Amino acid sequence: MSTVRSIVVALMGAWLSVAFSAQADESVVLVTPDDVEWREVAPGAALARLWGDPENGAYVRLIKVPAGVEGSTHWHSGDVHAFGVSGAWLSVTEGDPAGAREMSPGSYLFHAGGTVHSNTCIGPVECVLLVWQPVAHDVIPAE
Repeated sequence: MSTVRSIVVALMGAWLSVAFSAQADESVVLVTPDDVEWREVAPGAALARLWGDPENGAYVRLIKVPAGVEGSTHWHSGDVHAFGVSGAWLSVTEGDPAGAREMSPGSYLFHAGGTVHSNTCIGPVECVLLVWQPVAHDVIPAE
């Protein structure tokens, strides 16, 4: 693992621990890879809740998407933080002068609530993202 990626991973862990301690009812949450419970939501795509309640409030979860899957253009009512765990994805954000950006493992993304965007899992392997929202999850299709 490169030095930059190691630093990003360490900072993300520190950031998440602060977020958890500020909002969690539990005093400690530890999840190993063996503890992750994936719930398939479409062929090859799955979600795994790590902390919180995505239906009613703040949460952290993993999202797994097969290579080649293109997400619809949409937005969320609350802020979204995403960290690339594996695979590469193409992020297209409305108003971004760079247009589409390729996000490799170790990349971090923040979208303020209301930001119109789409994501595509590119490359030969599935994408896994760690996603945190301080509010309940929603997906609103863009018009």
